[in-house]
Amino acid sequence: MCIVVSRFSFVIALFSTSICLAQITTDGTVGPRQTLTGLDMQIGAELGSTRGNNLFHSFQTFEIPTGRSATFTGPDKIQNVISRVTGGKISNIDGQLRSKVGTADVYLINPSGVVMGANASVDVPAALHLSTADEVRFSDGSRYSARAPASSSLTVAAPESFGFLSPQPATLSVNGSQLSVKAGKHMTLSGGDVTITGSIDKPAKFIAPGGTIRVEAVGKTGKAVAINKPSALPGNGQLIMKNARIETSGDGGGLIAIRAGSAALENAQLITENQSKTDAIGGIDVAIAGALQLNQSWLFADTIAPGKGGSVKVRAGEMRMNAALIFSDSYRHAALPSADAIGNAGGVAVAVTGSLNLDNGSVIQSVAWAEGNAGAITLTVDGLLALRQGAQISGITWATGASG
Repeated sequence: MCIVVSRFSFVIALFSTSICLAQITTDGTVGPRQTLTGLDMQIGAELGSTRGNNLFHSFQTFEIPTGRSATFTGPDKIQNVISRVTGGKISNIDGQLRSKVGTADVYLINPSGVVMGANASVDVPAALHLSTADEVRFSDGSRYSARAPASSSLTVAAPESFGFLSPQPATLSVNGSQLSVKAGKHMTLSGGDVTITGSIDKPAKFIAPGGTIRVEAVGKTGKAVAINKPSALPGNGQLIMKNARIETSGDGGGLIAIRAGSAALENAQLITENQSKTDAIGGIDVAIAGALQLNQSWLFADTIAPGKGGSVKVRAGEMRMNAALIFSDSYRHAALPSADAIGNAGGVAVAVTGSLNLDNGSVIQSVAWAEGNAGAITLTVDGLLALRQGAQISGITWATGASG
């Protein structure tokens, strides 16, 4: 909070107010030191350093209050806007994060934590990568560190991964945010733990039509999170999703990839719907090292067009479903008429090293509602498989397509 004593002069009052409004401050390591104020804080290329197609920024503090915005600007040749926060303070973002830099991907790392508020939004031309990693690693071995800025290298090479070095990496939190990127683009959120929460009236939402959304709870020092593809192994951190929706429906259906050590989803939906002639190569891919809880939540991959639908793949140490659904469907949507036959569903594959419990009407299912075939359902359960209170596992056809 800022208090300006009324007996001070008007000039001093204005000066004090401007300090209080300052939420973004560069740290002087890759450009001049400067404090940004105003409703739209302009972050020009001259405040950072350019190497080839990479534009590097470094901030002491980076916050966007409610009703304000921060806008990156720079030449169209830039392909990556890479920012770090070095001052040891959490980045609270409750306004708009914007970029007008050509078709550049936007990166923001803060090892002290990132919190996206209920009013937060993004407007970027390409991919968005938010992380509590200590550093960005590049294809030539260079590192751009927020934890140890003096040891960093500025390079022309492409970003390759996020490096987590802290014994307990900070949490990345999303509190009711509505975040979206343009069709076919990517969104990555990675932290030690990751919490994504909204309300019944206003769920948190991530949207990337036909693109990729990756959520990774790393929870371990020494871990690297690849930027352009999901990690092959689960993470070690905790993921909590409550009243949230992640969707990549569009051309090809897109990909949703979840990695964590444990995950609890309550009233959460993961949806990949193919709406084109392009066969899906993604779907939903969930890998959890320990317990996965699905409480009144959906994992839903389908096709409503000639292209094949994506698959649902789940790997977990153990899994419990309560009034939850895992669906892979092929059906004709009345709002999207097509003269072509509807494609096949992608199917469901669940592998659990412990027990798999389906309770309270939970369903694992693949259904053909039109010409397309239902997909195969494959379950590998090393422990107990239990279906209770009307739960079911089924492959069904209601039309000319074959059941799985």
